[in-house]
Amino acid sequence: MLKCYPPQTLIRLVLALFCSPLIGQNVGIGVTNPQLKLHVETNVAADGIRINNTGGNGDPILQFTVNGTNRITMGIDDSDADKFKIGTTAITTSTRLTIQTNGYIGVGLTNPAHHFSVNVSRAGDYAAYFENTNATGAGVAGYAAGTFNALGGVTNNAGGLANYGVGLQATGAAWAMYGVSNSSDAIGVRGSVPTTGSWLGYGGYFDGGLGYENGLYNLSDLRMKSNVQPLENTLDKLMQVRGVTYKYNSPAYQNMRRGDEKTYIGLIAQEIARVFPEATAEKYLTAMDSPEAGPTLDMSKVKREVVTVVDYTALVPVLIEAIKEQQGEIEALKIRLSELED
Repeated sequence: MLKCYPPQTLIRLVLALFCSPLIGQNVGIGVTNPQLKLHVETNVAADGIRINNTGGNGDPILQFTVNGTNRITMGIDDSDADKFKIGTTAITTSTRLTIQTNGYIGVGLTNPAHHFSVNVSRAGDYAAYFENTNATGAGVAGYAAGTFNALGGVTNNAGGLANYGVGLQATGAAWAMYGVSNSSDAIGVRGSVPTTGSWLGYGGYFDGGLGYENGLYNLSDLRMKSNVQPLENTLDKLMQVRGVTYKYNSPAYQNMRRGDEKTYIGLIAQEIARVFPEATAEKYLTAMDSPEAGPTLDMSKVKREVVTVVDYTALVPVLIEAIKEQQGEIEALKIRLSELED
């Protein structure tokens, strides 16, 4: 154990070590009981160890090796805008983390364009993963004080998912996705698809029912419409379709919907399409046996089948006009009956 110390500079300390018979023992600076080969302790603000490289493009670095093999190198890359880097072999090669002088942090890249950027190229792996093991803790949160997105998801893969939410518990009342706005003039959740193409997709897709409060609204403002034409012969057309009770053919399409024995009331889409094609569409039905969420979830491999669907709300105007036609016939019959009675 050193009983006294040379002047407090690292260079003089190293020289003293080489000239001392105590080489190999722990050395302490500012501490009388050093716990490691070099132990520096201070209680002065902004004090510690300085590594200064005055050479041209000289990089002040600190290396960690195992059995003579360099594992981690960290330091300042003087030839690259004085960025702080951590690499697995050297700071200029195999760079794993970069901190620019403006505070931008990059993982897997040396030129981060955002405050925190991650860039990886690994199949079957997450670019970033956040986990909170506390039962009441959150995984990740985003907050934007300005006018831009707090959280955003973008995928450039034809079968990828931009955002995915899943409640892992098989029981309970967990919500996989939740959207809310504190402004009553804003939108809690919005989904859309392009206005061109085959229209086989959906702006929103729900299996297992759709619950809502305070009304289900459709854009019907006259100012937003053109070529408005009255419905005609609605009663005759309605006489060609059937209101039926039915059960779903779950055994034949068990991968397309959840099986149940419930009896439903509805219409036959093909019958509606013959007389009111505007109230039907061809849409994808997505299989229920989709793969579980993971870093390689590929929606292009999910089974889909084109089926005919009915827009039940579009039939409300049809029913209104049919009632009016029927009422007109009733009024005519009343007049005819009155004439016969007279």
